[in-house]
Amino acid sequence: MANDLGAFFQSIATEWKGWKGEKLWSTLENELELKATSDSLGHVRLEFVLRKPHTGFNWEVRAALELEAGQLDGIAQDVQLAWNAPE
Repeated sequence: MANDLGAFFQSIATEWKGWKGEKLWSTLENELELKATSDSLGHVRLEFVLRKPHTGFNWEVRAALELEAGQLDGIAQDVQLAWNAPE
């Protein structure tokens, strides 16, 4: 259960010229966290943390992606389709 991931990516695509600070998204219990930052050149750095904290054996994976303005609309559309797909 989490806020709309599609809306998170759409806000990144809409503000492709950049924004101040960080855009944050996470699942309710923080198994997945996303942090997006941007520069004035249309580059977005998307950092993510994937973890399973409530199993008695804690682990996490951290990574980052560099995205360019031309990719953002397509990514936002794909995420919205996947996030809102019927189960």
